[in-house]
Amino acid sequence: WCLSLKKGAAMFKSIRIKFSLMFIAIVIVLISVTIFDASRNNNTLAQLQEFSQQFNPATSAILNADRDLYQAQLSAVSLLDKDLSDSQRQKEIQNWQDNVHQAKDRMLQFRQLLTGHPMVTSATKDFDRQFTTWYQASSRVIEAVKKQDFINAKKIMIIGAGEMQT
Repeated sequence: WCLSLKKGAAMFKSIRIKFSLMFIAIVIVLISVTIFDASRNNNTLAQLQEFSQQFNPATSAILNADRDLYQAQLSAVSLLDKDLSDSQRQKEIQNWQDNVHQAKDRMLQFRQLLTGHPMVTSATKDFDRQFTTWYQASSRVIEAVKKQDFINAKKIMIIGAGEMQT
């Protein structure tokens, strides 16, 4: 037993054994680092996929809602033109209605897509109040235009814009 112990101690004095052990230790460390990095990359990939599957459609929805509101407002402003024919006026009213519904639906879609991210959706907490204020004023403009009351329609448009700023 003692003889084998002395033989083992002598083996560790060999330069070949020392280099071999050092090389094995380096290989083990490199394999460990590679496995750790692969694990982190998989986690990052999963987070990127989650982000793209939720945030990209949500961003698209809210940008489209903004565009729809802008187009609805343009239709309401276009209605103030006294020279529009009845068919053009009906087309603008229909455009207004379509864009209003699309904006509301897309805002709802945005909120549904990001229900798990309250810090993001909290930025839209005043949307319903502001949308209702705008919608009521814009609806009154359209009703006034339908009655050919363009002066009142313009006043409502101006007053409605002032209400939106508060």
